[in-house]
Amino acid sequence: MASTAGAHAAPDPLDNAVHVLADEGEDTFYWYDGYDLYNLFVREAYAQTLEEPGLVFRFTLYGGFAPTELSDQLAVDIEATTTDGAQELTITTTDDQTWEGDMEVLVANVTEDDPPFTGVTSRMQTFVSYDQLGVAPGASVEDIKMESRADDDVRDVAPGGIFLPNSQGQGEIPQESERMVDSLELAGPHGYVELSTTPTETGVDVTVENTLGNGQHVTADVSAPEAWNASINGSAQTSLPDGETTTFTVEADPSPDAVDPLAVEVVSDLGAHETVYVGVNGTELTTDLEPNNVEVEPNQPEPNESPGLGLAALASLLASLALLTRRKP
Repeated sequence: MASTAGAHAAPDPLDNAVHVLADEGEDTFYWYDGYDLYNLFVREAYAQTLEEPGLVFRFTLYGGFAPTELSDQLAVDIEATTTDGAQELTITTTDDQTWEGDMEVLVANVTEDDPPFTGVTSRMQTFVSYDQLGVAPGASVEDIKMESRADDDVRDVAPGGIFLPNSQGQGEIPQESERMVDSLELAGPHGYVELSTTPTETGVDVTVENTLGNGQHVTADVSAPEAWNASINGSAQTSLPDGETTTFTVEADPSPDAVDPLAVEVVSDLGAHETVYVGVNGTELTTDLEPNNVEVEPNQPEPNESPGLGLAALASLLASLALLTRRKP
C-alpha cells in the first residue's frame, strides 16, 4: 500500500484515543540522520475511503535527513502481537515528505526545523485495517512498540532509548520511555457519535449526536435489502460541531415480501461507523442497534377469493349437463 503525505494538519489526540507509548522526545540525537519517536496514540476508526474499520496510529517524528544524507531511506516500524501472531508494519520515506509501506498514511504534517537544526517534525496519522491485522472487535492487540531506522540501522525505539548511528542496535543510550498500556481490547469504531430514533408516519428519524469533543463531518446512507423502498429525505451529510445533533429523515416502506431489516449507516470523516436497523411488525416500524433484535414481519394481504366457480355451483352445472345428455335424441 503506497501513500503520500496529506496536506491537512494532524489534530490533537482525539478523546477516544488511547495513549499507548510515552516517549517524550527529549533526545537530541535526531540531529543525526534518523527519527526521534515521540508518543503514540491509538484509536479504532472506520476509514471512509477504504470502507474498512481498523486502527489509527498517531505519533510524532523529530529529525529526518541531515544535509549529508547518510542513508538511502528512513523507516518507522510499528510492531504488535495479535491472535494471528507477531505483526510488523513499516513505512519508509526518501525525502521526509512522501511515504509508502504497509500502512495508509492519513496525515503527514511536515514542518522544517529552524536553523541551526536541519531536521523536520512530522506529525503522522496512519491506518491499518482489522483484516490486515487479522483481528476483529472482541480481540486484543498487545505489546505495541515502535522503532525508527536509517536504512537497517536502528535510531530510536519506544519503549526504550536511542542508538548511536552505525551501532547496529548495540549502542543504546537509555531515555525516559514507557508503555502505558500492555493490551488494547478492541470494541469497534465507537465513541464518535451516538444515535437515537423516532418513528414517523412514513419512516424513521435518525438523530446523530457528536460526542467526540471535535467537530465532524457526518454522512448517512440507507442500505435497502430486497422488498424495501427506502431513501433519505433531504441532505445525507452535514458538518456537526462538538456536542450538537443533527437528524436524518429516512423514508421507509417495506413490501409484504420483506424478510431482512433495513440498515441506516452513519459515518464521519474522523472514523465513526454506527448502524441503526429498521424492522417492521405489521405496519409499525421498529429500530435497534443490533440486527438480531428487530423482526421483519410485515402485514400480509388478505387471500383473494377464487374468480372461478364455487363447489356448489360447479356441482349444479355438472348435474345440468348430465340431464341434457340423457335427453338428447
